Amino acid sequence: SINPDTEIFDIALNPANPSIVYAVSAINTSTTDDMVLYISTNGGLTFTTASIPDNTYCTGARFGISPANSNYAYCITLQNDVPKLLISTNNGTSWTTKTTFTGTGLSGSNTVNGMSNGQGFYDLDIVVSPNNINHVIVGTTTAFKSIDGGLNFNPIGGYAGNFAIHPDIQCMTALGNDTYIATDGGVNYSPDFFTNVSTFEPRNLGLTASDNWGFGQGWSEDIVVGGRYHNGNAALYETYGLGNSLQIG
Repeated sequence: SINPDTEIFDIALNPANPSIVYAVSAINTSTTDDMVLYISTNGGLTFTTASIPDNTYCTGARFGISPANSNYAYCITLQNDVPKLLISTNNGTSWTTKTTFTGTGLSGSNTVNGMSNGQGFYDLDIVVSPNNINHVIVGTTTAFKSIDGGLNFNPIGGYAGNFAIHPDIQCMTALGNDTYIATDGGVNYSPDFFTNVSTFEPRNLGLTASDNWGFGQGWSEDIVVGGRYHNGNAALYETYGLGNSLQIG
């Protein structure tokens, strides 16, 4: 069973049998973070350790599960500086390496087979098409898509790609034909698993937020200036009118 002090990076349910539960964690040693994949067949009451490839490490991981084939399960793990994609074809009992990526840059544009760690400590996710088990999207700062079961990936949006998606992939999900990618810039929608740019839509109307790391307040006039985390500064002034602001930089 899982040690109650173990940090769990992600859990997932088998779409055809919710009594089958997957969990991913790591055992910290003096030199490595050895990945551990768990499986439960009784709804999470007890877990056993799944078989994974040797020398697989983990400082963060996410599962990708699809009703297109409930025997399949994907797991993207941050292995040291580069991500690794694992796959199971037997309900999570054993896992093999599908792809070990090569990129470590922030933009992800210098990879050979797609995907870069970027800043996976902050943003990491994976989604599998509900209609095609071979269509997979992974992401850190940039989202990358595969149509061959995770062997090869191409950027679709973020720092690279044809879709106007803000960098930093925070959450991805697919429901039927509808796919959503949420980033630091808001929500992005596609009705075809981000295949055609013409059908892509940002879904940000009414969503406003700023992560301000500091403020300055005027002493003789009603003016406020805030410093936003690496996305520019903003100023509010009484003459701008209700709800209006000035973006600086």
